[in-house]
Amino acid sequence: MARIKPINRKDVPDLEPFFSGTENRMGFLPNSQLIMAYKPKLVQAFTMLSQAVHDPENRTSRQLRALVANAAS
Repeated sequence: MARIKPINRKDVPDLEPFFSGTENRMGFLPNSQLIMAYKPKLVQAFTMLSQAVHDPENRTSRQLRALVANAAS
């Protein structure tokens, strides 16, 4: 159970493009992003970081990036 209640996705329509991108990439929207939605700039910055890490032009393999992201989380 989260200490902070995730915000309702419908209450932050401006963040929908960020949520949709994550949902398309991962297959679901993690509660962590709905908690970060209390600070919209945080969602935007986290999405930019994620896009940079998962950039297909990176030299590391997609599998290694996923493994590192999983370990870091």
